[in-house]
Amino acid sequence: MSNALTVENMLRVLPDILRNNTELYALAVGFAETVAKLAPQTDKARIYTRIDTLDEQLLDILAVDFKVDWWDPNAPLDKKRKVFKESWSVHKSLGTKAAVERALTALFEATTVTEWFEYGGDPFTFRVSLLGANPNPELHAAILRAVEITKNARSHLDRITYTTAHHYTATDCAATYAGDYVREFYSEEIPIPAHATAYTAHAGYDTIREAYTSND
Repeated sequence: MSNALTVENMLRVLPDILRNNTELYALAVGFAETVAKLAPQTDKARIYTRIDTLDEQLLDILAVDFKVDWWDPNAPLDKKRKVFKESWSVHKSLGTKAAVERALTALFEATTVTEWFEYGGDPFTFRVSLLGANPNPELHAAILRAVEITKNARSHLDRITYTTAHHYTATDCAATYAGDYVREFYSEEIPIPAHATAYTAHAGYDTIREAYTSND
């Protein structure tokens, strides 16, 4: 026997004293029919267990309510779901390397944060490597905002590297070999890496260098 909020189930538990009163029974039937119509809507009150089915407008509202300050309203819906799911873990670890990685991993296939002492950089700088997206000015701005919100105040970003999952032939470069397409972006002027054989400046980006690297 189902325990759902149906008219039949609600009337089944009606006391005899009400069932035998014509007026009160009619009132009970009306009440049961109203509740039965509203019952399916109670499912909308569930949030945490329905993130994968919530509509985009509600996700945007919840992102504000839950202070997901690195939220990108222009991100695809599937990415928004991942960002929202990960937001609780990010909030618990704000100001750490893990927070930056968690916030960005929701948007990319893989995220790696490398701290200054791991690559010989200036103290308290770090680099971010992202796999699985083709950067554009809007996406890049969203990434910089996410990094700024989730990192600690002491640390400073000095490079972001985007790597696509595709393979390109660098026909528009001086080099003639095939290589993975890599865009390296800088928050400040840094010499082009030694492994790069060519680069092109791009207006409209906060970042300006593009490099093609060999398979080596």
